[in-house]
Amino acid sequence: MKRMKRSMAALASVSLAGVLVLAGCGGIAGNSGTAGNGGTGNTDTGEGAAKVNSQVPVLKYTPKKKSGFIIGFSNGYFGNTWRAQYVDDAQQEANKFIKAGIVKKFIVQNTNGVPAQIAAVQSLINQGVDALIINPASSSALAPVVAKAVKQGILVVIDDDPATYPNTINVTGDNYNFWKIQAAWIANQLHGKGNIVWITGLAGNSADEIRQQAATDVLKHYPGIKTLAKVPGGWNETQAQNAMSTLLAAYKNIDGVLEQDVMAQGVINAYVANKRPLPIMTGDYTFAFLREWKQKYPNLRTMTVPYAPGVAANGVGVTVRLLQGYKLKPSALSPNPLDPSLRNTILSPPPYVVTKTAQPNAPWMKGLDPRTKAIGLDEALKLGKGKPDSASLDAYWTDKQLDALFYPKK
Repeated sequence: MKRMKRSMAALASVSLAGVLVLAGCGGIAGNSGTAGNGGTGNTDTGEGAAKVNSQVPVLKYTPKKKSGFIIGFSNGYFGNTWRAQYVDDAQQEANKFIKAGIVKKFIVQNTNGVPAQIAAVQSLINQGVDALIINPASSSALAPVVAKAVKQGILVVIDDDPATYPNTINVTGDNYNFWKIQAAWIANQLHGKGNIVWITGLAGNSADEIRQQAATDVLKHYPGIKTLAKVPGGWNETQAQNAMSTLLAAYKNIDGVLEQDVMAQGVINAYVANKRPLPIMTGDYTFAFLREWKQKYPNLRTMTVPYAPGVAANGVGVTVRLLQGYKLKPSALSPNPLDPSLRNTILSPPPYVVTKTAQPNAPWMKGLDPRTKAIGLDEALKLGKGKPDSASLDAYWTDKQLDALFYPKK
């Protein structure tokens, strides 16, 4: 996928009735920083992405007060350590605003599945929230309850897993490049030939679908690489181990495993249980995996790209600023990953690409946002000093980076 640079073609305009953010065409916003990748890049969401309509209104919201906000946080899946860290990151960011007297209450609802999340969102609406931050279990099924919230004047921010709900802003990591990098790496390691299997994420999840499209776009250029099977691992170590065990029973010759997120240990466990040598495989960004890679499997041919749980903190920071009446710069918005004609997404590139030694000039780094940093395993481990094995290699936006997404108040 080639990145496309566009010049700013439209400015956000403010009406007397409220804040109107237009989907303008802009360059990169935000500043680099040690805490993560603030701002966004202008990134295609796949090969043949649709042309962006630069005049589609993406958010019309009228701020009602300056402080004392009640924010509801609806997390539609709670089944692994990543999600636990994700929710904790959101709470920690919210605590800063609570301490400052800006946020009155931050209500967290963790659910699994669409019906439970719809009920949770309705409950939050009934509790009189000023804003909803929703990590959706579905990119479409929540439409009625989201529309109900918007109609009542509630600000809705979609976080992490993208969706195209009208009159909302998305704050999400760059799922496309997340797996594009990994697919390009495994193709390079296999020298363009071999049999691979995919351990994908949560079936039907929008982020997982974007990632699979990215891998497909990369691997179609390598006709010598055959995908034997694609099996969902549910972003769960045990489920991934079961899936990999099934694949090992079905196929005797697997040269590579393309897996994502927190499932690498499950893949390794399956290989060990079946007494098969470990393959070329993409890895995990929990410190448990990184430490085991260093100490137990130093010769394992692997790498990892973290999808930072800090996207939750980013979502909270964006939400509070919108509640306060700050206006997003058009340059802060990228095409929606599910509908590139809609430019309503604040997209953050992967913060790191971790290989045994840093390889900033490797083929899989070509064309990436300059804020995606190639680091070695030892540097990644230093970032996890004092953190539990279950923690993920994380990144989040600083206040300076968040502020750079918005126009200063006059």
